[in-house]
Amino acid sequence: MLKVRKLIAFSAVALAFQIAGAHAFEITSDQTREADGGAFVYDGHVEIVLEPDEDFEISADAIVEDGENAHYSGEVVIDLEGAHVQADAASLIPLANGGYKITSQKVTLETGEDS
Repeated sequence: MLKVRKLIAFSAVALAFQIAGAHAFEITSDQTREADGGAFVYDGHVEIVLEPDEDFEISADAIVEDGENAHYSGEVVIDLEGAHVQADAASLIPLANGGYKITSQKVTLETGEDS
């Protein structure tokens, strides 16, 4: 079973690099599937790693700060250059390199000019 789980995780990482393309972020999860309209749904242990130079904006119905981390809930919207992410909850964690890690259990990612 462990071998299958690693394969699924590897597939999610590979798909992330294809979607991200020239963007300065990486997204991984336990499972990934394509949804209607070309969006991608990442489910289970979702991590979005943003490089220090990546511009992004997060909005949510509620925000709670816990030390350096911030926890977002309700309708969470994360706008990245060329990508739009939606979730019910997410946490923002600063990284030592000046970037950020966003964690969630499930997100929907839309890419393209309309994002």
